[in-house]
Amino acid sequence: EVERLVIPPDLAQALAAEEGASALFGAFPDSSKKNILWWVKSARRPETRAARVRRAAELAARNRMANHPAGRDRGPDPRGG
Repeated sequence: EVERLVIPPDLAQALAAEEGASALFGAFPDSSKKNILWWVKSARRPETRAARVRRAAELAARNRMANHPAGRDRGPDPRGG
């Protein structure tokens, strides 16, 4: 599912709840989306997964990519430039 970029229902719901997050997440490079999806999927405990889902959605709403190093976590410019 990660390789096919399938967004799990809990993450899709969290992205929809944060204004603009779905569109910004969709604009992330595929490699970055895979990294985030793997990070969410790899959580061992439900509490950890829920926290990662929340974090991914909150950051996406600010055009930031979760589970990326500082300085490399900014998403593409939504204005296209």
